[in-house]
Formats: sequence, C-alpha cells, structure tokens
Amino acid sequence: MIALKLDDVYDCFYSSPIKIEDLEEYYVDVDDGRGLTPLKKMKRLFEKNPDGSYKFLFAGYKGCGKSTELIRLQKELQRDFIILNFSVREELDILKERGVI
Repeated sequence: MIALKLDDVYDCFYSSPIKIEDLEEYYVDVDDGRGLTPLKKMKRLFEKNPDGSYKFLFAGYKGCGKSTELIRLQKELQRDFIILNFSVREELDILKERGVI
C-alpha cells in the first residue's frame, strides 16, 4: 500500500511488534548513528543480575523500537537464559480487572 496523503502514512505501517523470525529481514542497525551501544549495556546488566533483583522498564511511544530492541536482546541472551514472551494485554482483561465491565 502506498500513502497518497500524509493522513494515510500511518496506515502503511505494521503496528504489531516484530517477531524474532522477522528481525533479520526488517531490522536496520542504527547504533553507529546513536553513538551508543544500548544492546551491549542491557546484556551486561542481565548477566550481572543472577538473583533477578534488577527490574527493567522499557517505555516509549508506539513504534519507537521497544519490542525490536527486546527481540535483539533475546537473541543475545537465549543461549544463557530462558526467555519467556507474553503480552499482558493478551493474558489479562484490563477492563474486567478494574471493574469497568
């Protein structure tokens, strides 16, 4: 699909998180442009956290790359850790839990 108007651009993007099997096809490495290596820093934090006392929060606007960076991290850590992927949205009915419905 090609956007012919600026209002249609958003409809051209796939808004679901990338899957690990699609990472190589779609991922563009921008670490050189960032001047940082966040993946290496995150990997070190996980490796230095054997008791699980550290907690991590990935926050940002939709489409900024949170899930993509987590998938990259998963690929780096899956040899040494058991990785469990789940979606809170799929596991819980948030409206029902809050008594809205």
